[in-house]
Amino acid sequence: MPTPEDSIFFIVVFAGVLYSIVLHEGAHAVTALWCGDNTAKRMGRITLNPIPSIDPIGTLLLPLLAVSLNFPCIGWAKPVPVDPSRFRRRVLGDVIVSMAGIVVNLLLAFIFCCLWTLESSSSPDTQKTKVLALLAINNVALALFNLIPFPPLDGHHVMKYVLPREWRDGFQRIGFAGIVIVYLLLRIPEVKAWYNGVFVDVLAALERGARAVVGSF
Repeated sequence: MPTPEDSIFFIVVFAGVLYSIVLHEGAHAVTALWCGDNTAKRMGRITLNPIPSIDPIGTLLLPLLAVSLNFPCIGWAKPVPVDPSRFRRRVLGDVIVSMAGIVVNLLLAFIFCCLWTLESSSSPDTQKTKVLALLAINNVALALFNLIPFPPLDGHHVMKYVLPREWRDGFQRIGFAGIVIVYLLLRIPEVKAWYNGVFVDVLAALERGARAVVGSF
């Protein structure tokens, strides 16, 4: 039976993951506004309130399963409404807006790595250090998952401009079937090993950067 401490640990980690996803979507909305499209702002998506961003599967079910099973998180929120025709530079704006959430997750991962480095220097094995480590790991997982170049993930907004023009419409019509494709690809041992290797390398680079930053003070 879970102890009260276990329950608090679970709630804190899940809340951190939930807000990491919300901030990811908020980054899309804010960047779209900077690029000339106020659609997300008009629809109330520039907010710290998680409710408008919640997708039952991507924001609740998958993160809950990941946290409860101690797996790196994958997930998504309701897509931020964006009208690329309003961007001052359409292609560049589309790419920047789509990458903004990934940058925010990597920045959050770096911040959590810094906090973990500070905390672990005096208390190396506490619930607090475990929470910070898990939040760093989960933000890296969210960034890399969303970077995969298949719809509806953010990476496809870059991939579509790499493809020949006549293929783009068909590529985007993949829609949420892209999640199934990604899942099947990650079941291939060679692909899974490569993906896990990238994950470990990115997390290690953030940890080294965090130690350098914390050590300079």
